[in-house]
Amino acid sequence: KGKTMQLTKNISDYSISISYLDTKIHKLAISEVSIMPKELIISSLEEFISNQKELEKMMHIVDISNSCGFYSRLNVPPQMRGKNIGSIILDETLKVCTEKNIFLFNTVNPYGDLNLEQLIGFYEKHGMKSISEEGVLVFSSHLNTNLKPRKHKL
Repeated sequence: KGKTMQLTKNISDYSISISYLDTKIHKLAISEVSIMPKELIISSLEEFISNQKELEKMMHIVDISNSCGFYSRLNVPPQMRGKNIGSIILDETLKVCTEKNIFLFNTVNPYGDLNLEQLIGFYEKHGMKSISEEGVLVFSSHLNTNLKPRKHKL
């Protein structure tokens, strides 16, 4: 019996892409981050955060990060759910962001049978911090100094 799951990482100065391919069912789960200028992230944060103290804290974290990223998608096909695949590729993505000192910004969009609360809970469980009720989350190694790497089994 051969291995049916393949984890692939593609990392550049402009993007991070981590995918998990199930060759048995021919489905791909993917996580993508677009690396962008701090100014774009800062203007986006100002739009979403009304609490001035929280905004100042986020700006300080953005200032000490080397670069910023927008988490453009995490997609796990329904046939691959319930197998920790989303957790695996999210944790791999956050690990790369930590290694590269990237401040990550994410806007959660419910889809399918997943609602906003479930999705926010999923991201928070992995160390992202919710900064608005509309589903905006951030991640930085500077926010998560007490988190330990997670181990997953398929």
